[in-house]
Amino acid sequence: MTITVPQFRVWYPEFASIGTYPDSQVNYWICSAQMLIGTDRLTTDLGPCGFSLWDLACSLFVAHNLVLEKQAYDAAKNGGTPGASVGPMTNKSVGPVSVGYDASLVKIEDAGPWNATIYGQRFYQLYRMAGAGVIYAGAGYGPPGWNGPAWYGPYPWPSPTGFTN
Repeated sequence: MTITVPQFRVWYPEFASIGTYPDSQVNYWICSAQMLIGTDRLTTDLGPCGFSLWDLACSLFVAHNLVLEKQAYDAAKNGGTPGASVGPMTNKSVGPVSVGYDASLVKIEDAGPWNATIYGQRFYQLYRMAGAGVIYAGAGYGPPGWNGPAWYGPYPWPSPTGFTN
């Protein structure tokens, strides 16, 4: 399945406003995602929910970039420089009230600009997991009472040197 603008808006209802996020802008980022995100690490096979990991990565990429575009638009609208790179706000004071956040708690090490949005963080995590390869989790598989280092396969329990009965 290739994501479409209507499907993206269903999956991410926070981007439903056509006035704030025009179809042309959403479609631009969908096309960009499909050109930039390779299918070598992410499967395009449909999962049980009717979409693939590649579709998920593309939609997270789109959401991440829509948030950044909105920030740039708002900055320009308020007389600022659109596209100026800023980190997360960690302190704000209004009169006697001050609020601060520890941004390091939600920052993913080595994710760089993907840390700018939750969608970018999710994209980064998905892409990292997809490239992780096979992961062995735990021991204790195999015939009853056998607690070897790994399970060699299904019955008739092959040994390291071949199948045994």
